Amino acid sequence: MPVTNARGDAWTVKGDGSLEGTGLFIMREAVAQSQVNVINSIGAKTLDAPALYKAVWQFTPSPTSKGTAQIQAVIKNLTEPSNQTTINAVAEITKTNLALVMAKTVELKKLRLSK
Repeated sequence: MPVTNARGDAWTVKGDGSLEGTGLFIMREAVAQSQVNVINSIGAKTLDAPALYKAVWQFTPSPTSKGTAQIQAVIKNLTEPSNQTTINAVAEITKTNLALVMAKTVELKKLRLSK
């Protein structure tokens, strides 16, 4: 998905848990900026917290208009009840959490177990 940040950097993120290339470089810059903020704050009588936050948050990616359209398309597709991927995911979540759901339902006295 194409993204940009407040500094004007533009790159593509995969969203698959990987971080590489430009995204990794920008993330490292954000970490370095936060370290600079800490070092520069040592011994300071007062801190300009909003400026310190802004200095780091300027690296944060935001989807471009094309990226936003991709996000909206995925949401529309994966929230469609007839989508087989959605059906499989809901079934797996239900299966995984069935014991918890049953216990909570009994606890709330919405379900009574037979003896």
